[in-house]
Amino acid sequence: MTIIKNIVRLKPAILIKWMVFLCIVLAIVRCSAIKPRSENSLVITRKYVGNYLDFRLAGEGGPLNPKIFWIKTSLDQEYGKIGVYAKGEMGFVPNDRLYLRRTYYQHLAMSKWTYQLESGNEQVFYNIYGTNMDSTRRSSLDRLFDIQ
Repeated sequence: MTIIKNIVRLKPAILIKWMVFLCIVLAIVRCSAIKPRSENSLVITRKYVGNYLDFRLAGEGGPLNPKIFWIKTSLDQEYGKIGVYAKGEMGFVPNDRLYLRRTYYQHLAMSKWTYQLESGNEQVFYNIYGTNMDSTRRSSLDRLFDIQ
């Protein structure tokens, strides 16, 4: 109670100075909490998407274009949710644990999310189909990571 009485007794000019100082301190603390990354940064997240069951060839690639494979996992029993680009044959074997790796990198004026599907031991990995050109595919991948 005495603190409140002392604050009331302060001159308005001093009170305003203290309020401005407090606002500046809070703004500095808030800004440092919002943007913790440096100018050049890398963020990697990885999420389990199931055990590999099977694939279906969606598009035959030309001599310079990769093939598109739809992947079926133990958590997604239908084709068409996870698609990957691959040159050559599918490298996953049945019951491989599959992870979706989401990588964010920022360098100067450029920043980008990339997506890869990889095996549990990280020896076999493929780029996810459609993430470079289609915002609806990108948002469906974001939903896999529970990103709003």
